[in-house]
Amino acid sequence: MVALELLLTNQGDKVVDALPSRAEALLGWSRNWTEDNFEAKIREAYSRRCLLVHEGNRDSPRREDLFFTDDLLICLLSNLVTHPVLFYSKEAVIEFSKRVEAERLLKGIKTTVRPRSLRMFRRKYNPADYDIY
Repeated sequence: MVALELLLTNQGDKVVDALPSRAEALLGWSRNWTEDNFEAKIREAYSRRCLLVHEGNRDSPRREDLFFTDDLLICLLSNLVTHPVLFYSKEAVIEFSKRVEAERLLKGIKTTVRPRSLRMFRRKYNPADYDIY
């Protein structure tokens, strides 16, 4: 979660809102985004991170939160590093997310902001991966 915050937010941002919005700009085109309710999962993982960090609740983060945020981070990093001209700085990532949001608000126009070369990865986990050892 810290890596996601460092990649997608600036100091002073309301992180719980900025993380899903900016991640959506890079991955929201995928049907997995809506089918698996990524926005809610990001908010939940962030909330559980806050319970751990700010209240010392060591039981709050779940293994599925870790798997989800790891997968999310892999997807985001992959898209950022394969498009260095577009994502040359954190500010460029934030501006990109604003352009995607503006395009979404202007319904009915052809989408041109997101490159077609963005990728989404999904890892499969075995039931044993969720066991606590």
